Formats: sequence, C-alpha cells, structure tokens
Amino acid sequence: MQTHNLGYPRIGNQRELSTAVESYWSGKASIEELSAVGQSIRVQNWKLQQAAGIDLVPVGDFSFYDQVLDTSLMAGAVPERFQTLVGYERMFADHGQTSVGHEQMSACHELDLLFAMARGYSDIVPMATAKWFDTNYHYIVPEFTASQAFRVGSKKILNEYLEAKAAGINAKPVLLGPVSYLLLGKEKEAGFHRLELLPGLLPAYFEIIDELVKAGARYIQLDEPCLSLDLTDVERGAYTETYNAFNTLFPDTHILLASYFECYGENLSMVLTLPVGTIHLDLVCCSMQLEDILETSFAETSTTKLSLGVVDGRNIWKNDFQQSMHLIKKAADRFGNDRLWIAPSCSLLHCPCDLDLESGLEPALKEWMAFAKQKIHEVAALRILALHQFSPWTDRLWQDNIAALNSRRTSSLVHQPAVKMRVAGIIEKDASRQSSLKLLRDRQPETIGLDGLIPDEFERHNKLGYIVRRLEGFTFTDNGWIQSHGSNCVKPPILFGDVFRPADTPAGESDFAQTSPLYILQRSFVRNDQTRKETCTQIALAIRDEIAALEKAGIRVKPIDEPAIREGLPLRKENWEEYFNWAVRAFRICTSAAGLVEQFADSALIHPS
Repeated sequence: MQTHNLGYPRIGNQRELSTAVESYWSGKASIEELSAVGQSIRVQNWKLQQAAGIDLVPVGDFSFYDQVLDTSLMAGAVPERFQTLVGYERMFADHGQTSVGHEQMSACHELDLLFAMARGYSDIVPMATAKWFDTNYHYIVPEFTASQAFRVGSKKILNEYLEAKAAGINAKPVLLGPVSYLLLGKEKEAGFHRLELLPGLLPAYFEIIDELVKAGARYIQLDEPCLSLDLTDVERGAYTETYNAFNTLFPDTHILLASYFECYGENLSMVLTLPVGTIHLDLVCCSMQLEDILETSFAETSTTKLSLGVVDGRNIWKNDFQQSMHLIKKAADRFGNDRLWIAPSCSLLHCPCDLDLESGLEPALKEWMAFAKQKIHEVAALRILALHQFSPWTDRLWQDNIAALNSRRTSSLVHQPAVKMRVAGIIEKDASRQSSLKLLRDRQPETIGLDGLIPDEFERHNKLGYIVRRLEGFTFTDNGWIQSHGSNCVKPPILFGDVFRPADTPAGESDFAQTSPLYILQRSFVRNDQTRKETCTQIALAIRDEIAALEKAGIRVKPIDEPAIREGLPLRKENWEEYFNWAVRAFRICTSAAGLVEQFADSALIHPS
C-alpha cells in the first residue's frame, strides 16, 4: 500500500510566489530572483511531503501561472498572435538586462512568453480564462486551429523531475492528460472539432514521456479531469485510443490515471478497460463509485491498482479517520493492500498551505481543521492505520481524531437550534414575491432616466470578507491563501456553523444585501456536516433579515446580485434540476421578505446573471 499526492499548493506559505511574480512584472526583480523563489518553493514542498511519509511526491504541479498554460507551452500550442515573440532575444529590456547567457536566455524567454500569453503584451490580447470545473480556480484556455501543429516546446516537466531527483525526491511527474487538454480548449475557427487534433498532439506527449522515462521516472500521473463530465461515445473513444497508445509505447511505465471532482459515472466501464497501472477515485465527492467497482469483476480480471482519494483536497476540514478506514478496508478486502494507494481526493492546490501558521483562530475551531500540510500527514497516517501498525502514537492519533470530530458534532459554536428550527419552518409563502410580475413591469422605467444607481466593487473577494464578518457562523484566517488565477490569491471565509444575522447588527453600513446566498456559499470554505442546500438556506435567511432591517431604516431600493448561479452548477446535467430548485429557492427566500415595500421587491435591479 503506497501513499501519494496529486499536487501541492505552489504559492508558498506567505504567498512568496505571488510577490515574486508581481515584482518581476513591475521590473523590481530579475528573472534569476524570480526563478530562485520558484525553486525554493518547489524544493520545500517536495521535502515536506517526503518527510511526512508520502511515497510518490508530485513533480510538475508547480507553475509560475497556470498548469494548463504550462501544457500549452509543453505542446508548442502557442497562438499565432504570440509567434512574433518566439525567438526574440529579450522581450523586456525594461528589466535592465541586456546580456544573458544562452541557458539563461532560454529560461527567460519561456517565462516571458508564458506571462505574455496569460496577460497580453503591448497590443497583443491575452488568452481567455475559464473556471477550473466547479472550483474557484481559473485556468488559461488553450486555443486551437484546424491546421494546429504541435511540437515539444517547453521541457519544464523534465527539468523539474531532474531537479527533484537530484534533491533525493522519489518523484512522480504530473501532466495534464492529452484528451482533457483538448477538451478544455476551444476552436478559434469553424469547421473542425478540437479532438480531431489528437493524432497530432500525441507525439509531443510521447516525446516528453520518453524523456522522463529515460531520466528514471517509473511512475507518471496523467490527469484527465474531463472524465468527471458527461462524455459522448466519440470522446470516450479518444481516451481508449490514447491510453492504448501509451501502453504500446511505454509498457513498463506505471501510468496513474487521475480524475476528480465527481464520479466517473457513465464513463466508468470504459475507464476500467484502460491499460493503466492505477486508477484514481475521488471518494470525497463520490464514495459510491467504489461500490460500483466492487460490484464488477474488475478486482479479479485486472491487475490495475486503485488510488483511494479519501482526504478532502478541496476543503479545510479534518479527515474522519473512521469513515476513511471504512472505505479503505472495503477496498482492501476485495483488492488486497498491495493494490491500493492512499491519496487526497484531488490536488491540494485548492487548500491553504499550513494550519500551523494560524495563531488567531479559536482553538476549538482550529482543532477541526486541516490545511495542505496537515492533509499530507493524514494520508500517511491512514496508510499506517490501514496496515495495522499500531503503537501508542497511532492509538493517540486515532483517539484524538475521534475526539475532535465528536466535539464538532456537538459544539454550540456550530449548532444553533433556533436557526435549524427557522429553516425547517420555511413555507412556500416565504419564497414567493409579495407583489405581481405585472406590477414590476408597470413600474420599470420606460423613458430616459434611472430609478437608482448601483455602486460597483473593485474586488468581490474583499467585499465578501467585510460582508460575512457581520454574520455568525463564519471565521477568518491570517494566512489561509489559495490561488485564484495567476498571481491573484484570495482568503476564503470559513463557514463552520449555523449562519444567522445578530439582531443588534446595524442596518445599511455596507453593501451587505447586494451579495446573494449562493455567491457567499461558492466563495467560502463550507461546512461538510450538512448539505449545501441547508447551508445556502441559512445564508438566505440572514440576508432576508438584513433586507428587513434596511426597510425599517427607510432604505427603499436595494440590489441583489447573483453572479454565482452558473458557478455552482453540478458537473453532470442529471444533477442540475435539483440544484436549480434549491439555489433559486434560496434567492427567493432572501428577496421575498414579508412586509418588504414593493419598491424594493419589484423595482430593485435584480441580477440573476
């Protein structure tokens, strides 16, 4: 039974990478200084994971901007408008460096091209960004043309593998798989589908994997997160074609196929036929897929191993050892220990770095949490517990875990009976407008002029922190940063308990009611001990109370934004109807307060974008 990790936060404990990148952009730091910060973070991350007991440490998960953009550079998929930058000795003389050696120049040029593609350069527009599945991370969208040519451009993954190997790290290179890479991109012209480019793309992957294998890599992780989506037969066929080709060329290389954020669903039967060494399962988002596999003959007819993603890679709560051990034992009884790997559910990119840096959190709350560093230790501990390597240390670890989780289940910090009773008592009238749509239309301005002006905000995350501090049920960190996109990092609030607005909160001090329940839900680390529907309803009631207070204070018009309704969509369409039902209901609850003046209910500018 081995332990491994799918990826680690790359920003540094104190956002060192963001600071270094922005210093370079502003001309205050050299490329050598930026590169040194990146190397320091990489080595620190590798050594931390190996010391914690991770057998296979990910390499290639580090990026100066975005892992999908790194893949575009690796495959030589540079849009035509950036081609004029390729081959220039220096793009930025404003950094004060006029003479560099050839090796330095190559590194400088690659990073400069990376940043230009992400941010634009002079009059060249940048590439687009998009949400990374249903997370709050944003990636740079690959661009493809019908005549797209691929060739190995960047060898960043090879260089970092060699760097890790020299540092004594048992490294596992991580690459975004070719099929997901194409599916995550977009066609820049009509008349073809990007999957038609797969035969031209695969040789670039073959070349880079061949170099990794020759350098000593025995295990290679290929992330194919699009396997969590609804796929067509043609798209599933592309996976079969690709992984058969990998197996033909690299029969002695152990390929870990990783998908996350959802079940494999209808793709599972195809995935189980792929000739790969290990298949990763996100058992946090979907524990039932283990049952689906156990009901097949896969354990008897295949030698493929299973990677059990039992530690939550997207949230900040301590692992439930009893629940994880139940899943591990169930798999071990059928597959045996030697065919199991233990891991987080997905890359820890979505978690803050280190809980030990948080001195301001209330001790009881801190006891319930685990950031990336702590999650790595949880993975290692679960392997020890699964192998029955009992000792006074493991016994104390087990008992402390049970005590912390029991404390959370019964804590008055978390559970507010009055809030739960209020949610349970909601009736249909509470989610219905108090006046008609016809009245709304009649009151809408039909001539020049505006009824009211809405102040916009420079940065939603900053506003969110101010807003939720007015609510009970949230707490905040000093260093709980995660990467949003590029150098931009945010500190999501932690929603740990039942949410309510204290009765003595003054009304109208902020744009409180301009923010919707779903937006707050999406931008926070949310409690995992009740459904998102229940939590969202609690937030809706708190906003409803604020609106009622505003009405009482004489404020007649208040806008409510709902920019996150698409962000919260489940990855599979079969789950959309249920989601829309409770998400729209929560919005109606917060905007349909009893006794609210019609000017607000029907004339406010409501934005369910």
